[in-house]
Amino acid sequence: MKPSSKNCKLEADQFLYIATRCTKDADTFLSTPYVFVVSCSFACELYMKAILMNNNVNPPKTHDLGKLFDALSPDDRTKIENTYNSKEEIKPIAELITECKTAFEDWRYAYEKESLQIHVDALQAFAESLKELLS
Repeated sequence: MKPSSKNCKLEADQFLYIATRCTKDADTFLSTPYVFVVSCSFACELYMKAILMNNNVNPPKTHDLGKLFDALSPDDRTKIENTYNSKEEIKPIAELITECKTAFEDWRYAYEKESLQIHVDALQAFAESLKELLS
């Protein structure tokens, strides 16, 4: 069965829902940071793959958010960046993508790392911006 952008977006919505539930209050977030980052970064991946499929482009088989963002059309990248920038004063999108391009893999295996950092609000704003483009 060929993947569809509709199903890809549906799965992304579910991962973003779980991620946002992790941020409902400080205690919840402090007990679930890995779940948040893995779920939110995977949602970003799936949203970008859905956008590519909507444009009749076969998405690359990668978890690298930078490669996926680069594969989007310049018009889609501009729309995403404009939506992202309108959310609030947060990290520039280029810096965020560099910071979180391998977040899905890194945070899934966080126990192997000495330390990890990510801008949580920026990652969530990026996911929401991707979702808005598909709405």
